Formats: sequence, C-alpha cells, structure tokens
Amino acid sequence: MKKSIEKAVTCFVVLVSIFLVAQLGPVLAEEEGPDAAQFDLTPRLEGAFSLIELGLQLIERFGEKAWPGFSRHLPPVLLRAGEYDYLIGHPHPPKGFQVLNEKAGLYRKEGHILPLPVATSYPVGGIPSVILPLRSELQRMIDRKMGKGEFLLTEEDYVRMVLHEGFHAYQMRVSGGPGELPTFGFHGSAERMGELLQSSSKWVKGTAEAGKILLEALKVDSLARARSAVEKAFGANRAPSTSTYSETQIISFERQVQWIEGTARYVETELIAEAARVADYGEVVRSSPEETRNGLYNSLQERLVGPTPVRDRLAALGALKGLILDRLFPGWKKVLFRDKRGMDDLLSSSLAVPGPLADFPVTEVGIGGRKLTVALADRPGFWSRGLQMVSDLKGVEGMVFYFPADTERGFWMKDTEMPLQIGFFDKSKKLLESVTMEPCSRPRCPVFSPRGEYRYVLEIPASSDLRLEEMVGAKLEIGERR
Repeated sequence: MKKSIEKAVTCFVVLVSIFLVAQLGPVLAEEEGPDAAQFDLTPRLEGAFSLIELGLQLIERFGEKAWPGFSRHLPPVLLRAGEYDYLIGHPHPPKGFQVLNEKAGLYRKEGHILPLPVATSYPVGGIPSVILPLRSELQRMIDRKMGKGEFLLTEEDYVRMVLHEGFHAYQMRVSGGPGELPTFGFHGSAERMGELLQSSSKWVKGTAEAGKILLEALKVDSLARARSAVEKAFGANRAPSTSTYSETQIISFERQVQWIEGTARYVETELIAEAARVADYGEVVRSSPEETRNGLYNSLQERLVGPTPVRDRLAALGALKGLILDRLFPGWKKVLFRDKRGMDDLLSSSLAVPGPLADFPVTEVGIGGRKLTVALADRPGFWSRGLQMVSDLKGVEGMVFYFPADTERGFWMKDTEMPLQIGFFDKSKKLLESVTMEPCSRPRCPVFSPRGEYRYVLEIPASSDLRLEEMVGAKLEIGERR
C-alpha cells in the first residue's frame, strides 16, 4: 500500500532575499534574447517551478497567521534537476552560475553543489538557501532507501517541503545563525540517538501513548481538561536511559528536535490547513484542514516508519504541543524564540495555575524590563471572575485583562483573597494610573474607576517588588492573542 511521505531530510537555511516567484513562469515565457533562447522550460522544470511558487505564495499569504514575522521574507531556492542546478531569487549568485533570466532572478550551473538529491538547506554563495531536487529524483532516492512503492511523494508533499525548509530559514534568521540554535545540552550524534530510541520499545510505546493523549487534548472544550491531558502525556513519555545516553541527554535531544523540527512541522501543518480552506489551491492541496491535523497521527503510531522515524515522531509531538500551546499560552511563539525555551517548559508554565484559574489561558507580559507569566482574562466571563477566590497564585504572577474596545468600567475586590496592585493601560499599552486595593468580603464593596478610558489592566500582588505607581507612562508588552 502506498503512503504519502509528509517530509524529507531537513537542514536549515538563513533567509536573506525577497523575490516574486509568481512572475517566473510568464517572464520565462515572454523573455526574448540569447539567454532565454538557450533555456528549455521542460514540463518537469515547469512543474517544479510551479510547486515552489505555490509554497512561497502560501508563506507570503498565510505565514504571518501561522507564525508572527514568518511572511516578511521569502528564501532563495536552488532546484537540482538532471545535470544542472537552477538558482532562483538569489541576490548574488556565486561564480559558475549563468543568468537565464535576470528579471525573474533565475540562474543555472552545470553540476551540483550537493552530491545527493535531498530536500535540505545549504549555503550558496555565502547565503544559505533552500535546496530541492526534482520530485521524480527525490522519489527515486526514497525508493532506494525504503523500497519501491512504499512511499508516494505527492505534489502536496513537495509543497510541504518548501514550507518546512522555509521555516527553518526563518529560525536561522531570528536565532542569529546555525550556531545559535538551542541544543538544550545535547551534543552527541543525532543519528546514533535515533537508532537507539528506535530500538527502545519503552520509548516507542511511550511516545505513541503521549501523542494519542495530546491529540485528545486538542478535542476537549475545557482548558482544565486539556491541562489534565497534558500532565498525563508528560507521565506517559518517560525517557529511557541507555548504555550510551542518560535519561537527561535523551530529554535534551527530544527538546532540541521539538524546538527545531516540531515548530517547522507545526507551521507546515497550519499553512496547509489554511490553503485547504480556500479554493485556490485545490488541485495540489487535497487534504482537508481536519485531515491535515489528523495527519500528525500517522507519525505517532506505535510502529515507527519512514526515512527518519524518530525525528518525524518528535516533530509531530512538537507540532501537537504547539497547537495546544495556542490554547493554553497565547504568545508562546515569541517567548520560545526569544528565550530559546523548550516547548515542554512553556507547557509546564501553562499548567502551573491555581484551581480557580484552571480554565484561564496564560500569557507573558513585560513592563519595566520585567517579564511576568500571568493568567489572561480576554472575555466577559473571565472579566467578572478575575482573581476571586485565589489565595495562592502558584506559577502565575498575576492577571492581565484585555478588552476589545476602550472601557471605563470600575474594578472591585469582592471575594478577592489578597491585596492587589491594579494598573490601567490605554490602547497603546501605556500605563495611565494604578491603585492598590484590599480584599473585600462585604455585600457592598468599594469600586475604583480610573479617570479615563483604558484597554488593558494588569493585576499583581501588592507584595510584589514591582511597584506600578512608580511606572506611570511605562509600556505594557503583551504577546499575540489567540
């Protein structure tokens, strides 16, 4: 039975240039002159250029929704085809590349920069670039590795590679280069680690069970139930120690792969789901949004399959964790990249809430150079509850209220169990004023109304060394909402 392979071997690229690949086909067809006359746009090349164009269009159209900042640049792409390498959109093609169409940014050289037809990323002329072979050439390599007919590489899979490698490009750009990617303490052989984990029945069963639980967590309506499921998944995925690597080293390896590959798989999944919701891409993107997300399950079966099964499983687990963090920790993407924290660390932060706040998401805010993990009240039911009945904040440091429009409503401390500093911020997130209020259990409690309209409110314990009354005019930093 033929199966669809959802990704191939991956590396990383630094994203440097922008180019309008949508013009490539028509420009090549219309261009006149000696360079164009020497270029034969074969059906195979035309098909590959079309799929690369589609992938870059999806990044440009939906990338910002999948990951803030992702759609601002498009990567140069090198296509390996037959005896040539075709370079698309590179700002400074290296020696040996001849211009085929300068307006379209297309160049060609005889021979190959890389010896094997793999989907990867590699510096070309000092600028790391996405490298893809023709789909037929990549299929032949997969057939040699896995057996002919075992995996069918579809047009949709080929587009996924553009998305996946494109996100690795973004990772490189925001991290400062390959050497700046987090290792979480793992410095061994990834290939050897993969072999050991693949042979460990405890690891295989544990990760399959954790994946099944995480999939269930996505389907529940209650954030409290989702949190319980995540805790259960943590318990199911216990890293085994081996004679070569300790449990700590295995956990470090898992965190590294999920940070790098899990986020790329998450973005790839979200972009394909977005494409599936519109009619424009139906000839190539045939998976429905539901099938796209459920496709993660294929990498979480108890039996490991595929060219890189351990890495694929960890990528799928990372993608699921990203989808859950969307619900439990709005703003997690900024924190993950800025602080290079592991996905499990962020999930743990989202779980450490007091019982009365079990259905509240958490987020991160910043003020005066301080970062605070706080509960997020972003809807009417949450606005009225606030920090009522909370005597121990546990892992959160307060609460931030978000109102979709300016308001002048007052705040009171009925059934609140700790004194609070309350800061009021306008729509530009500037602190207008603050007040410290005491708990109140009387039937009629005093109400404080600020002097003008506001959009955000930050509540922190009165005992905090962060003094809001000294910070009037300061800006509140807050992550993106769901």
